[in-house]
Amino acid sequence: MSAIDRIAELVGERYGLNLDPLSEATLHHRLSERAAATKVDGLDGYLALLERTPSPGGEWEELLDLITVHETYFFRDESQMEALREETLPALAKSRKDDARLRILSAGCSTGEEAYSLAILVRESHLFEGWDVAIHGTDVSQRCVKSAKHATYRPASFRLPNPAPHAFTRVNDRMKVNEPYTSICDFRRHNLLEPMPLVPAQSYDLILCRNVLLYFREEARPRLVGHLARYLRDDGWLFLGHAETLPKEEKTLASKFVRGALAYRRAPVRNSDRAPVDRSKKPPSSP
Repeated sequence: MSAIDRIAELVGERYGLNLDPLSEATLHHRLSERAAATKVDGLDGYLALLERTPSPGGEWEELLDLITVHETYFFRDESQMEALREETLPALAKSRKDDARLRILSAGCSTGEEAYSLAILVRESHLFEGWDVAIHGTDVSQRCVKSAKHATYRPASFRLPNPAPHAFTRVNDRMKVNEPYTSICDFRRHNLLEPMPLVPAQSYDLILCRNVLLYFREEARPRLVGHLARYLRDDGWLFLGHAETLPKEEKTLASKFVRGALAYRRAPVRNSDRAPVDRSKKPPSSP
């Protein structure tokens, strides 16, 4: 097995990522770039470096930044944005009104445009005034997470008409998201194949994981979606990318068309199916 093939295999084993969409020439160039930067002896030396480096961290962070796709922009996929604005958010405002608490996860958030788009939709809806609202964005790339926290974007992040220009302030040739929207967003590094630390089951009312599954190996997708389904509350909503579907192994989510966009919902667990709850124990803290 060549060094390139073994590196691709390692990436799949540790992160579930599928490098097939990258051409052999592109992959060779990017790996050679890192081999030169780390001053090892070619691709064989780079493979040896990766094999002895624990993940996450170290050289793995640099490699992931090179081989993962960071394609994103504000309000991407207008039909899904409309479905969220016109049906999903109003439905959550009604079903969660007793809690007055809303938790949203942007999984595979890249540089944060999706999470901030959600923050704008939530704020501009005026449905959640006085609520405890938090939007969490996660990505495997530490560099993307850092960029998301900075909340400052180039013109390429605005490919569609901006429905809320007042949500941004111009800083030279870039646009910075304003505080009322950034204040409800938080970003952290996370490998979607692993459980999220300190996040209990049924923590989120809405999860977006769009155009992420297609970059994972087929055998890794059931595990990834299983984690997302576990984090979704009863009657919670999951949106994937238009070209993505649930793995056949996932049985807890049901599909639903929402204004032309396909979404998935977690059906409530019947009381007869629930495990007994020990009321003497303090419930785990929520994210």
